Amino acid sequence: MKATTTTVRHIDVECPGNKLIRVSMFADEVRIEGGFAAPWHPAFGQTVTLPIEKMDELVEALRSLSEPEPPRAA
Repeated sequence: MKATTTTVRHIDVECPGNKLIRVSMFADEVRIEGGFAAPWHPAFGQTVTLPIEKMDELVEALRSLSEPEPPRAA
């Protein structure tokens, strides 16, 4: 039996300064890498890998960033 790692999908988010954030989803993990665009190459030490079970938690956290902050107590 031969084990392989298959990228299901990756999304690139372009940032200022020729920087790029790449989110890759594999069968068993989600990888978030910071790097440089044109051509893509990762920056050393800029990778976070999460188990696929954390995908829902990650998506929920990202969605919460777009919600307005509750008013602060005076």
